[in-house]
Amino acid sequence: DNILELSPYLIEIILSNSSGVTNAFCSYSLNRPAAGCRTQVRAVRGLAAFTDIRVDKAGYGLKMTFRAIDNLGNVLPVQVANYGPFDVDPGVPFQLSVVRQPSTEGEKLFLIGQPGRILALQPSVVIQDAGGNEVTVLVKRRVTARLFQN
Repeated sequence: DNILELSPYLIEIILSNSSGVTNAFCSYSLNRPAAGCRTQVRAVRGLAAFTDIRVDKAGYGLKMTFRAIDNLGNVLPVQVANYGPFDVDPGVPFQLSVVRQPSTEGEKLFLIGQPGRILALQPSVVIQDAGGNEVTVLVKRRVTARLFQN
């Protein structure tokens, strides 16, 4: 039997942190993302299968909440299922992101640097994984700065 029995209900998944905040982790990709930190799939024969949930932002004490919604947008009076808490650790180093440039808009050049002297405003970079999370655990890594003239 190749006929899919589509349910009139959507199953929604919501990702939140331990404080219940959902918008702090909105940079993740979900199967057919909907508004905010939610995504929905249609239940088929009573089963809602999420196929490519991926969390890009690191976080601790994360929780996924699942609930059923009818075709009018009403949340069904059924028990809400929770999964978690779980942690998402930062990944491997992927990129450098400049936090502070040695010069800023509106600054006068003589206040920023002078020949032979240490820059008054030092540059700052952060090492990030592919999801933009700061990678804080590194052993024997070196970051080299080079000056170029535009």
